[in-house]
Amino acid sequence: MTTHDVRPPDLEMRVRTQSESGRTRLIYTLHSPNGKVPFSHQEIAGPALSGTPEELQRRLLHKIEQLGLRQDVDGSSLLRTELERKLKNLGWDLWRELFPAEIRHAYREIRRHVRSWMIVSDEPWIPWELIRPYDDSRPEEILDDDFLALRFELTRWLSGDKTPAQHIAVRSLAVFRTADLPHSEPEKEVLTEIVRAHPALRDATPRAGSADRLLSFLETGDAGLLHFIGHGLHDVAQADESGIPFPDRSVLRPADLEGPPATRVGRLRPLVFQNSCWAGQAGWSFTLLGGWAARWVRVCGCGAFVAPLWPSRDKTAFTFARTFYTALERGATLGQAALAARRQVAQERPGDPSALSYTVYGHPNARMWFGEIPPEISSPPEFSFPEPLPFLEPEGPPPRMFGFRRVGIAAAAAIAVFLGSIAGAIPELWKPERSSGGSFSPVEKAGVVVHPKELVVEADRGAQPKGSQEAPPAGSIPAAEKPLPKGIDFRIFGGGRSEVKYALKQALEKSAKPLVESGISGWTLTLKLDRLELMAHREAGVLLVACQLTAEVSADGPSPSINLGPVSGIDSQATDSQACEAATGPLAKNALTRFVDTLALEKGL
Repeated sequence: MTTHDVRPPDLEMRVRTQSESGRTRLIYTLHSPNGKVPFSHQEIAGPALSGTPEELQRRLLHKIEQLGLRQDVDGSSLLRTELERKLKNLGWDLWRELFPAEIRHAYREIRRHVRSWMIVSDEPWIPWELIRPYDDSRPEEILDDDFLALRFELTRWLSGDKTPAQHIAVRSLAVFRTADLPHSEPEKEVLTEIVRAHPALRDATPRAGSADRLLSFLETGDAGLLHFIGHGLHDVAQADESGIPFPDRSVLRPADLEGPPATRVGRLRPLVFQNSCWAGQAGWSFTLLGGWAARWVRVCGCGAFVAPLWPSRDKTAFTFARTFYTALERGATLGQAALAARRQVAQERPGDPSALSYTVYGHPNARMWFGEIPPEISSPPEFSFPEPLPFLEPEGPPPRMFGFRRVGIAAAAAIAVFLGSIAGAIPELWKPERSSGGSFSPVEKAGVVVHPKELVVEADRGAQPKGSQEAPPAGSIPAAEKPLPKGIDFRIFGGGRSEVKYALKQALEKSAKPLVESGISGWTLTLKLDRLELMAHREAGVLLVACQLTAEVSADGPSPSINLGPVSGIDSQATDSQACEAATGPLAKNALTRFVDTLALEKGL
């Protein structure tokens, strides 16, 4: 294979941390290897943070998690315009807090000439992607740019003795789907299609149903691309104890990437895409990069590493992966593919912080080669997206994300009435219940294997802003041929104890009362309960038992049936019976939240 050197980034920004009297100071070095901007290893003293970068990240994660739920920090609901404003405010605060005046001044030159930007840092915690430049120091030229991740081909790397790969040759790939998420199969199919399109490319995915088998594969395999789909566990206090649970209850942790597996990864230099979900919110992805990035990049020396820094929805994870791989296959650089994927998510989910959650560790101008590479190729193909660019067109409504079947007009009108008349009840109804924290450990209790398990709670998908519902013109809603039955009925079957089913029925009826009073009726929600999951954990030194209830939910009513998918609820109490009965409350709320979300999304309410 004839090789070639990739062009250097337009801008490299080295960020060092320095401890000063209990505070962390950031030290920046700007360098433009290709001379696009006039910086040659220019060192600039940054601010002293009030705390550690890890503490900064924890504060930000709480705010971002709330925004992902369309809630303010106090739990109150946010309209879409309010949500977008809050996200911008976060970006502006980071711009002012992290970048000193000298860099803010230099940015005026950067924004005109820089496309590819690589940040090499001592830490993986600061969300550089979320920074949003705003500068009114020159009244004649006020800058109000987009987030860095949506404007530049932005990538990262960690300082140390490992360098990012400039070429990643993929002659075989492996996809590890460790959990059955709603979009896990389509995500796997994206990579399967790439294999079909390249005869010389081999799918080397092993039957890795356990962490041990995966480590054995890493020790002997030859995959140039490792893609993970599934749930994840995180430990805030000990990043290296975060993990990816497997179907056999074993868990892969960052600390496991040592010895021969790490050596093999360092020799192959693969792209590692860890699209893992944090076990706490349904449809949310999270990878605690303090553990995983340090292991894959610093210890193993992989060629590139991609993962979300904070939670992002399951659909978002699929959209990002699909766009990212499609761009790479068409000849995009790593930075171009990252920018395309981020913009695609931003267009589909305006105001959602998920578009900014993905961090890409690698050389921004690195390229991937799938299958055999013809010897005559001595320079990479120029990448360009087909016109028109779907992710660069802000005009018009964003494309629909969900393929739910349409609901009837009468049902849509009822939703409009509901959303407009009980706005005060929405924050409580749409607030997912979460566990009280702590780390889970496998135990045996009452004949049930207690193990780390994903805590699945669906996040809010939004409603039409208050005051935007208009009365339909006279005659636009046809009269029903026969009156609809009043109320919402519930059917519960499948696994679960009889006392749990009884408590769930009561919880559902209680949670449905505001909907019925607002005019939504004639529906039957069917819940098929899975086997309950018990988890032991300590809180303030007290041993508690968390019970997770999961159910497949469907709805039948005035319009065609709707499959609402899996919904869960969890609660912690002193005993397993108390915990399971208490968990029926969040399960009921989340089931009805999913029901309302689906109807609202279907009609754009």
